[in-house]
Amino acid sequence: MARLIQSRNLDFFFITGLNYVVGFLGALTWMVFAGGWQADTPTIGFGVVQGAHYALTMLGSYLMFQRVGLGVTLTLTNMAVIVPTVASSTLFNERLMGHGLAGVALLVVSIGFVGRRSQEQRSDVRLEWWYWPLVIGLIALYGAGQTGAKAFDSLSVSGHQPTYVVVAFATAVPIAFVTFMVRSRIQPNLRSWRYAAAYGSGSPVRNLAVLILLGIGFGITNVSQLGFLVLALREVPGTFVFPIATASLVLFASLAGSVFWQERYGRLTVLGGVMAITGLVLVNV
Repeated sequence: MARLIQSRNLDFFFITGLNYVVGFLGALTWMVFAGGWQADTPTIGFGVVQGAHYALTMLGSYLMFQRVGLGVTLTLTNMAVIVPTVASSTLFNERLMGHGLAGVALLVVSIGFVGRRSQEQRSDVRLEWWYWPLVIGLIALYGAGQTGAKAFDSLSVSGHQPTYVVVAFATAVPIAFVTFMVRSRIQPNLRSWRYAAAYGSGSPVRNLAVLILLGIGFGITNVSQLGFLVLALREVPGTFVFPIATASLVLFASLAGSVFWQERYGRLTVLGGVMAITGLVLVNV
């Protein structure tokens, strides 16, 4: 989705803002059907952490992929999977043994290889002084958000997952709104809101409909992802869930880049894909 937005220079912050609104409405619907508001301190606290992580990581990721490309951004931020994985092992006593440990190691290592081709393509880009502090900040945000999801699972009462997801998206919406209001200072060549939908070809009305559909699709994807994550953490150790989810994301994004945008990958990238698939098999046997 982010690759499509970047390639067509669409109004990124309109789409991502709508994404959080749709995510909030989806989570609210889930909560109503699940029995209504059920919360305790961990549910609210870690939900706020997750929501802030979502919105701020989206902003930081945009600043990065405008300068070094989506592949590098995805790779660097998803390297932070080591944070919740280690936290699950050390803080929540979910030990890795044998083939499971080998599989997780392969998954983590594969992330760097899968993103290698995009990094080579943008090697001539001159990076501003704030680039590496931003990378460190994004890794910290990602690690905090995912570790918070594991902490919520361990410290909260079973059945609070819908409320947790509602709190997360309720936190992300106002942050995304502020970002949307100042987006002309962040997104280059952004037209006024009245004409922002007219990027690309076709009528402004049709393009506005495209932006809305993308925002809705993005929102459905995100609320589903977070919902499945917290449900999976109830049944599967975080030392398995986080590497599997992250490596699958990077692998899928790389495959999509090859199929839809004809991005070509070198041998090390293919090797990374094989490592990811092997790792997924090892942690599931």
